[in-house]
This record gives sequence, C-alpha cells and structure tokens, in this order.
Amino acid sequence: MKFSIFTPTHRFNHLPRLEASLRRQTLQDFEWVIVPNGPMLGQKPPVSLSQARVVPPRDTTRNEIGYLKKHACLSCRGEILVEVDHDDELTPDALEELAAAFADGADFAYSNFCNVQEDGSAYTFGEAYGWRSRPFELDGKQYTEQLSFPPSPAAFSKIWYAPNHVRAWRRDFYARIGGHNESMRVLDDQEILARTYLNGTIKHIDKPLYIYHMHPGNTCYGEENKTIQEQTLELHDRYIYPLVERWCELEGLRKIDLCGGHSKPAGYESIDIQNADIVANLDETWPIESGSVGVFRAHDALEHLRNPIHVMKEAYRCLAPNGWFLIFVPSTDGRGAFQDPTHVSFWNSNSFWYYTKAETAKYINTPVRFSAQPD
Repeated sequence: MKFSIFTPTHRFNHLPRLEASLRRQTLQDFEWVIVPNGPMLGQKPPVSLSQARVVPPRDTTRNEIGYLKKHACLSCRGEILVEVDHDDELTPDALEELAAAFADGADFAYSNFCNVQEDGSAYTFGEAYGWRSRPFELDGKQYTEQLSFPPSPAAFSKIWYAPNHVRAWRRDFYARIGGHNESMRVLDDQEILARTYLNGTIKHIDKPLYIYHMHPGNTCYGEENKTIQEQTLELHDRYIYPLVERWCELEGLRKIDLCGGHSKPAGYESIDIQNADIVANLDETWPIESGSVGVFRAHDALEHLRNPIHVMKEAYRCLAPNGWFLIFVPSTDGRGAFQDPTHVSFWNSNSFWYYTKAETAKYINTPVRFSAQPD
C-alpha cells in the first residue's frame, strides 16, 4: 500500500466532505485511518469509503493531539503517512503529486494550499509578512492559492510560517525521528516539523493540494489561540540554533562565533573579540567574503565592539541571503549593560529598530535591513 491518510476527529459533521475528496483522488492506492476521540468515542463515523478504517485510541482518557496523531500513524500500514484534518479536503491530484515527490527522494513533502471561509470566500495571509498568492480553478470555481514558504529555518521554527498542508512523511523516516510528541496539546505540528527539517530531505510541492476550511471551531480561533501564540515562540527558541546550523550545512555556508571569551560551539569558526588586535581589525572591513556566512553567533559580544553601525553593516554584508545574526546582549533595561567596565556599546530591544525598520533606519542613514526575530 502506497499511502495512509490519517485523520483524528472529535466531530463527524465534516467527514463526508473529506470523504468525497478522497473518492476523487486520481491515485487510489491508499487507506484512510480515522481516529475518533472526545465526544465521538464509540460512535461510527458516517463514511462508507472502502479504504476507511476506524482505529480508536488505546487510551481513551487522553485527548492531546500529539498522542492522537502518533497513535494514528503507528496504526498506519502505508509507505507514506498523509495528514489531513477532519474538516478539510484534498484536491484530486494530491496523492499523485505526493507520489512523485517521494519518488524523487523526499522524506517529507508539503504543498501550497488555499483557505476558504464559511461563506465560500477566500482568506489570504498578508503580503506584508512575506506571503504570496495566485488564482487557481477547481471544478469551475475560482480559488486563491496561498504559496507556502520554501524549506528554511524561518519557516520551520514558527507555526505562523510553517509548511502548511498537505503534509506527508515517509513512514520509516517518521519512526526514525520519533513521530509526534505525545504530550503536546497544541503545536504538535510545529514541534515535529522542526525535527523533520533537522533530519530529513524536504520537498515543497509548488501546487495547491489542500483546501483548508476556516470556521469558529478551528484552533486558531478558540481559547487555545493564546497558548499557541506563546508556545510557538518557546519552540522557536528551543530549535532555532540547530535549525540554522542544519541550514548552513545544507547550503555550504560558514558558521562564525563572535566569542566574548566563552568556549566556541562545535562546528563554528571563532573570532575572539577579547583580543584587542582582533577587535581593532573588526573596526575595519571584516576579512570575510561577502555573502559567505550562514550564521553569526554573538553571545556577549556586541557590547565589546565600539561601533554598532559598522558591526551591523559588516555582518549584513558577510551574511548570505536569508542568513542569521543570532545575538545575546545585556539590555540597558537592567544593570548588566553598564556594570561591566569592558562594555563599550549599549543595547536594548529598541536598538535593533535602526536595522530592521525603515522609518527608524533613516535616522542613521543605513541600508541594512535585517528581519527581526523574537527576543
């Protein structure tokens, strides 16, 4: 069997729509694993598809979505595991396109998508945040395709930009990375996506294979939303360094640590900013080729360099497109910035506006335009 489509569900009312989209698949070599939970435990789903198989959770007292998805995946028999929410649907060529991606060596594949509101109108994410969209037609209806971001640390570190549905894993790869985190009530998808990027070959299918239906029951609207907004940043902080380092390895880019006397991380080149001669050299053009660095790591470093504008310009020049400047610096909001007599420049979160926001950058006449990440 080629595919296992897995769908945990605590409401059956949308399943017929998903079932209809599965009947229309141009590739029919699949099973559909349905995991009833919550109020649907013990109920028979209203579907008649011959490939459907109902697999109730082993532990009926648990409702963490990470547990339910892992139970679903461990119950699957296909080579490729395809996640589809109970209230959404696949475009007719979704499985066929996934088959091509996995034949090309993918461990994980994802696609573009479209958002449809209850009244049938499109909902698009804002261009100001980097999202792009384009029209497409299905069954004589016009839709708006939302283009998922290509594989990168930025996309795989926060749920706001994460690879959207359809999402699919090779089953043996899923097992190798440990599957979904059973303890997670929300953001199980962001957490497993980070581990997926760190360990696998990723394919982005530049086609709309998934129709996401928006309604008040979505987790992005309910009481869980506040938790999601907070925990996505916590997961970002947990995974951003290994994600960026993995990206550097994939792209063949340098990793440089501007170290302030601490030990150098494994795999990084080191520039010791405690050395007076090196600091003097950094006041000039840095001896680093433009666009050759994937990440600068600066922990307790910027405060030892006298010319902040020059530092930011040179780091920006040396970084490759989409490169990272990961900074840990004492803030002037506390005593730490001032108490150390070796500190010669002073920073707080607002300091970075001058390198990320055009309306503030104009005051120092700098072309540097970093994209700010969470504190």
